[in-house]
Amino acid sequence: MKIKRLIAFGLDNIICFFLTFPLMYLFSFLVDNESSFILRFPPIYQFIAFLLYFFCSDLFFKITLGKKIMGLKIIFNENTPRFFQVLIRLFSRLIPFEPFSIFFNEENEMWHDILSKSKVVYIKKK
Repeated sequence: MKIKRLIAFGLDNIICFFLTFPLMYLFSFLVDNESSFILRFPPIYQFIAFLLYFFCSDLFFKITLGKKIMGLKIIFNENTPRFFQVLIRLFSRLIPFEPFSIFFNEENEMWHDILSKSKVVYIKKK
């Protein structure tokens, strides 16, 4: 499961990278091209794409495209409001070296799973 989770994480990051370009295109119409710092700094778009992708995927679908491809899904704890779990899950992904936290946990959990009290499980095939 560790390898599947890391592959899903990698796929999700590739998707976020490709979401960066439409964001840059959209902002180019909204902001003055000559004077705007934001248009000349692509990491801002990558960060926005990262936040939007993981927030929307976790909140509305409980699954990202990478997890779907790898046959995984997110299970949220019912005692905590889902919105706050998603926010905790989202921002704890920003911890440096967070993807490697899976290697220090026997239950195949990453820090964003532990901090948000959620789990990632296999999707049962019918």
